[in-house]
Amino acid sequence: STDFRPGDRTAAREATGVQGDPAVLWVGRMVPDKGPRTALEAVARCGDGRTRLWMLSPGGPLEPEVSRLVRERPDLAGRVHRMGPVPHAHMQLLLRAADLLLAPSRREGGAYTVVESLACGTPVVASDIPAHRALLGSEPPGRLVPDTGSDGFAAAVGEVWTGREELRAAARRRFEDALSWDAVGRTLVAAYRTLLDHRERPSASTVAGEGR
Repeated sequence: STDFRPGDRTAAREATGVQGDPAVLWVGRMVPDKGPRTALEAVARCGDGRTRLWMLSPGGPLEPEVSRLVRERPDLAGRVHRMGPVPHAHMQLLLRAADLLLAPSRREGGAYTVVESLACGTPVVASDIPAHRALLGSEPPGRLVPDTGSDGFAAAVGEVWTGREELRAAARRRFEDALSWDAVGRTLVAAYRTLLDHRERPSASTVAGEGR
């Protein structure tokens, strides 16, 4: 879990410089599994020109290609903003400033940024993979995109932007219900109780032995 919380979006934008309608945040290493090219293509297909992509990355093998695309593509000109690693506390401000987190990963382990995004009340547009389904639940505060192509993600960005006010509340509610420290504690207590019940309950073989 995390101690991140929602905060004033206007103040967060002033502190971070994040802008856009919507402002889309992508976080990860520049590797194929994190989908940086999909994020670029999705934003390029948001043809209103006001969508901005903020890419927070420590770098990676796709760095030269991403830099070239941002530099050469007219449909990305002025719409993609690159950031290197930031202090962890600054991450909370970035998530508060963003209108949504874009997570087009092909595979994930913990997807911790998704947890932090929900904690800040920021909706998520994510690939429909097991890690994201587990975190976002059956009624995701955002969109799960089954196709890894950019068209599906572009459409989902537009849908989330349209319903952003309700989804912000839903994002924080999902965090409190399933991913907060209290929720994690409840899950662990339930698991321990199940284990204790199993250990204390006599097995069928033991009962049969006592009967003899």
